[in-house]
Amino acid sequence: MSCHCHDDEFKEKEEHECCCHGGEHGESEKLASAYRRSLEIAGENGVRIIAFPSISTGIYAYPVEKAAKVAVDTVAEFLMQNDMLVYIVVYNKDA
Repeated sequence: MSCHCHDDEFKEKEEHECCCHGGEHGESEKLASAYRRSLEIAGENGVRIIAFPSISTGIYAYPVEKAAKVAVDTVAEFLMQNDMLVYIVVYNKDA
């Protein structure tokens, strides 16, 4: 399943068993958008410190390595223009 898909997309993808585990359906941009929007909302509300889990790597099975790169790149881009302390928490059962 792709990260952050809507219920109707979820059902459609489930039927076709395409599960998007490699990120070929725009998942990286959806994931980046989730981080970007969360950071924007945090900034708008005066948040100075924020921590993110490894979004979409659990039930959505997005690869941890790809998710970490998206998170770091998106957060780094945000921090070029904003002052905030951001933690990215990555967990892998093999770690």
